[in-house]
Amino acid sequence: MSTGSFPGDWSHYLSCLPPESYNYTQLLDQCGQLDSNSKRIFSGHDAVEVWRTDGTGKLSMSKFDARNIDISGDAAYIIHQNHSWSPLNTSLDAIQQLMIAYKISPIFLDAIMAFGSKVTGEDDPYFNLCSSQTHSSEENGDYELCYLLRTYEKHGRKWLNDPWSLRQMAVYERFDASEGRSVWILIQPFSRGKSEFLRQCFRSQASRITDAKLHGAFIGTALANWRWYLDDQRRLLNVQNEKAVFSKVTPKVVDYGTGFSDCQKLHKLAWALALGEEILASYTHIVRMLQSDLMIKDDGMLDAIRQIHILARTAAALRNNSELITPVGI
Repeated sequence: MSTGSFPGDWSHYLSCLPPESYNYTQLLDQCGQLDSNSKRIFSGHDAVEVWRTDGTGKLSMSKFDARNIDISGDAAYIIHQNHSWSPLNTSLDAIQQLMIAYKISPIFLDAIMAFGSKVTGEDDPYFNLCSSQTHSSEENGDYELCYLLRTYEKHGRKWLNDPWSLRQMAVYERFDASEGRSVWILIQPFSRGKSEFLRQCFRSQASRITDAKLHGAFIGTALANWRWYLDDQRRLLNVQNEKAVFSKVTPKVVDYGTGFSDCQKLHKLAWALALGEEILASYTHIVRMLQSDLMIKDDGMLDAIRQIHILARTAAALRNNSELITPVGI
């Protein structure tokens, strides 16, 4: 198949991939989108962290060199942003060289497109990526996984009314069964997720079991704040409920005033809770993918599913309650 339509190193990248691993038209579009959005997505300054273990098993970080990528052994490449609205601290060239070196399938391109400079903090919050490929018919063969995780974290900016910000991270893993080797690429990992990953990674030879625990650590980190986020939404909802219940149509000296602004607040709450339901649903898809592709019946994964269902039911109940409240006089 002709590759003349692919610019620059994308033609080289295409030549590294087995034909069955991609759709030509779709890949052409993905590469074109990445090229045209490169100034928004990439800062152009490579500050990728490369984590490996040395001969003694000690984990250490080295400087990334896009022209000299060592693909031997386990490795983790971690790409950061200065903040959640800024470009990735790397370049398009570095990403291309990394994908060529490890023969990373196009599933990773969709993850990259979710990052970069933004106009608002919640651009395309409904886009949920959860993708996998297997490269062997054997039960314990090679695989690739890529997914986006979103969660709410407290931003610490006390001058804002809403203490929560929606954060996202991307996880990519390629597992080589014949060599018992994994390569990971993490984009803007949650701080606790990164520290837990580095604490656990590469302590023993990579396997489906050890890698499942690492994925489980990311899921657990994403779930950690949901109870407190939903509880804050419940408190806001209770304020609106009290106004609706105790407000009087006829004026009095002390009253719970209601009006158009309360309708706006209720609409914002309902929208946020509906989005929360979608994000929690994406967790379920990710965990199911991990269980299916890693073929692991891990207790941690089963517990995560239970937690997700409980949180999703809470979000749905709060959203339903928000839609039942009608401010007096509206």
